[in-house]
Amino acid sequence: MDFLVNSVRNKLLVICGGGTLLVLLAAGIGMFLQARTIDRLGAGELAELHDRRVALVESKVSYYDQLLEWKNTILRITDSAALDTHWANFRRLESGVQQQVSDLARSSRDPEVERLSTRFLEAHKALGDRYQRALDDYKIDFNIYDLEQNVRDSDKDSSAVLDELVSRMNAAIDERTEQINAESQRALALSAGLIVIACGLALVLFLWMIRREVIRPAQELEASLQQLARGDFSTPITARTRDEIGRIAMSAETIRRDLGELIRRVSRSVDQVDEAAGGMAGETRQITQSAAHQSEVAASTAATVEQVTVSIQTISDNAARVSELSQSGLAESQQAEQRLAMLAASIEETATVMKSVADTASTFIRNSQEIRTMTRQVREIADQTNLLALNAAIEAARAGEQG
Repeated sequence: MDFLVNSVRNKLLVICGGGTLLVLLAAGIGMFLQARTIDRLGAGELAELHDRRVALVESKVSYYDQLLEWKNTILRITDSAALDTHWANFRRLESGVQQQVSDLARSSRDPEVERLSTRFLEAHKALGDRYQRALDDYKIDFNIYDLEQNVRDSDKDSSAVLDELVSRMNAAIDERTEQINAESQRALALSAGLIVIACGLALVLFLWMIRREVIRPAQELEASLQQLARGDFSTPITARTRDEIGRIAMSAETIRRDLGELIRRVSRSVDQVDEAAGGMAGETRQITQSAAHQSEVAASTAATVEQVTVSIQTISDNAARVSELSQSGLAESQQAEQRLAMLAASIEETATVMKSVADTASTFIRNSQEIRTMTRQVREIADQTNLLALNAAIEAARAGEQG
């Protein structure tokens, strides 16, 4: 605590450091929110939604590949080896589609998606069974016309349910993506707001502490020194702090007391000189009266001369006393000159302290510029976040076109 209260420089360093830490804390919170948002966009929930969309498109592609294998089965129906190969591919793709749609249904939290997935799985299973029965009937009578009639429009129901399922899942994924983007924008606004509030609080705290710890004590000291300069030594100078300004105030108070005492002593010396001068004037009047008395009474000349001699001796003693008082006044005046020199040195120290205050204010301004640079970096991160979200949407659209 003594480290803080004993130096203006240390106070300013603590004030600037506290404001900077407050701003850095707000910036750290904002960066944390941004990092969490980027994580959700790049490798978190949004990436999971993108993977789910890709899996849905792959399921649809596998479904149409399965239908293509059925057509290849019909086209190669006269070739037993080719028929078996295409039919095996059909069953393999059927199993893959069943597994993919089942996984998507389990990962979805939408009841409508689960219902449509169940309908598609049932229709898809029924489609495979119908193709199997038609193929078995063909192997008995080898009637290609009956085969085509038995499987005509068999895939209509499953295709319609699959299209509805894809539309529903795409809508759910788009809705959740918009929610994540909205949350990201809120996080950006919150982080920017925290930084602005922290900067405002730091500025208010800095100005308040500067006024409380530096400006107000300096103004009070200036007013007290102006009173001393006007010759008013009646008001004590109070040191409200223990730093350089407070120590200057205590030195000024010492000077005020010493100068006041010196002035009182000089005043008493002057009064004593006045009294001695009055005594000399009385003695002079007595000499005049004695001279007149000599002209009137010649017989008392010897006594009068003796009285004059005593008076002259008294005058000589008073003159010596006046000389001593004058020497004492000269010494006191020299002490007053030394005290005034000390006061001038204290005023120079005050100027040095005010220069230190100006340097610290410049440092705070540079810190504010660094904070503005940090705010600009946060905005750049926000632009990168929006660009990443746009890239995700473009990849999803491209995947949809490929499907």
